[in-house]
Amino acid sequence: MVTVTNGREIMALRERRDREMGIPPPEKEDVLERWQRLQPKPEPERPERQPDIRPPTMAEIDDLVGKRIAAQHEFWMAIMAEVIAHPEDWMPAAPPGPSGPPRATRSSGRAGQAADRKNLAPGKRYL
Repeated sequence: MVTVTNGREIMALRERRDREMGIPPPEKEDVLERWQRLQPKPEPERPERQPDIRPPTMAEIDDLVGKRIAAQHEFWMAIMAEVIAHPEDWMPAAPPGPSGPPRATRSSGRAGQAADRKNLAPGKRYL
């Protein structure tokens, strides 16, 4: 096994291998030509184009946005109606639990009055 650490030796070995295999040596390229070839090419100027359609007006944009919002609202309302119509599909019935503690008949103070108001049934008249 041969270990080569010198760059010139590596180049010599490569040239010798190429000669033995019949590979012609690469043509020497001018450094300036190579530099110019590797430089980024400028982009060609694009011809100026005139739009063939008129841009939408603000009223048309508002109308389109309103239609999209209405369609999205209708979509979500249909989903919610389906979910609300069949709650047993997504909310299984739970077994009845134990009854709660007995309710106090009358509370005292402002906090008690607020608690009494929360326990009232809606739509029923209390005198």
